Amino acid sequence: MITPHVRGVQGNLVYRLADRRALQWDVSLVVGSAVIDYDSRQTWSYTGVTTGLNLHGLFLEVGMSWGQGNFSNPQVIGQVGFVFRFRR
Repeated sequence: MITPHVRGVQGNLVYRLADRRALQWDVSLVVGSAVIDYDSRQTWSYTGVTTGLNLHGLFLEVGMSWGQGNFSNPQVIGQVGFVFRFRR
């Protein structure tokens, strides 16, 4: 967690486009919820479409979401991180 003021949960229904030793590429239907508690409480419940790329463990996911809460529609969503892949 980068900051205790931002939290959320997201579920993905994934379709894999490519799965090679060093690369995974997929598209997802997503549903989630996010809360930002900083100066005021802002919420966002959404559904959307994303594409994800995992290259040598570096994970990048970007997409668009639509929903309800304190933010306008549509919203760009994204995640960056490291995902260890258990492969031989």
